[in-house]
Amino acid sequence: MNELLRIIHLEDDPKDADLVKTTLAAEGIACDIRIAATYDDFAAALDEGIDLILADLALPTFDAMTALAIVREKDPEIPFIFVTGRQGEEAAIESLKSGATDYVLKNRLSRLGPAINRALSEAFERTERRMAEVDLRRAYSEKNEIAESYQNLFTSIRDVIVVTDNERTILHVNSPALKEIFGYEREEAEGKSVRFLYADEEEYLRTGRELFGLSESVKGKIVEVNLRRKNGDIFIGELSLMRRLDRKGLSSGNIGIFRDISERKIAEESLRESEMRRYQLQVELACAADIQAKLLPHSHPQLSGFDIAAHCLPAHQVGGDFFDWVEVDPDVLGITLGDVMGKGMAAAMLMATVRAVI
Repeated sequence: MNELLRIIHLEDDPKDADLVKTTLAAEGIACDIRIAATYDDFAAALDEGIDLILADLALPTFDAMTALAIVREKDPEIPFIFVTGRQGEEAAIESLKSGATDYVLKNRLSRLGPAINRALSEAFERTERRMAEVDLRRAYSEKNEIAESYQNLFTSIRDVIVVTDNERTILHVNSPALKEIFGYEREEAEGKSVRFLYADEEEYLRTGRELFGLSESVKGKIVEVNLRRKNGDIFIGELSLMRRLDRKGLSSGNIGIFRDISERKIAEESLRESEMRRYQLQVELACAADIQAKLLPHSHPQLSGFDIAAHCLPAHQVGGDFFDWVEVDPDVLGITLGDVMGKGMAAAMLMATVRAVI
């Protein structure tokens, strides 16, 4: 052995202790043996760290079976071999049942070397196995944590994620999103065809033709479809379509992500209507500005000794300011100026009415 083996030898007979030491040296077992005949010696040696314990059953002041119990409580993997002169199967069986690794008679010390090697090998294998089990439990724990993390993420997403097989039968679906959007519990959906979520048969068939019915992997797409809630209400949904791929990149089913966009469609429609009204108003204002401009005079009066000019520039497209002149006779010119309080269409309408009256 390449490493020095640390051994406690519970023995009160120096001759027997020397015989064991000589036997181990002859077997090529390099070791540091500490003899202990009392409990205090044994406890002190045990605290310093140990690889193997040899013990005589017959100790005058210390019970070797008690030592075995102490060792097994401290470290169940430390090999503990009884080396004793007491013969009989009963003693051997009792020691092994109590947790001893092996039982060697002093008059057959030729068995001691192989017993030690076998005990150390078995202890090493048990330690390796225990470490492997610890690593395996840790790996399972980490795997479960990752799986739980993904499940929490899957559950927390507010869009409805529907995982189906190639026949479009639902395998997995996230809740509570399914409950919030469609009104179904998860148990009501899994195992059924995804058809029942569609309001229109043709749209269900179309999505199948365009993506889900294909066997090869294709690029996903987003479509708008009419969907149906559990209570029968139909709403506009946005459906993201994609193929489900396995670890080799082969198609193994479908994934559909359903989103309720009915409120968004209402907002978009309201925005379109608002933009249309604004556009119509701009057109009407442009027409009103053109009409208002035509109501103003486009030529300047000729009056001896005067240069007369006028221009109206409204703050908005139309306004409440106006001017006009009327040639009463060659020497008399009537000039009209108006400024309606306010701006915009209301002021322009009042200006036009006043001008008509004048």
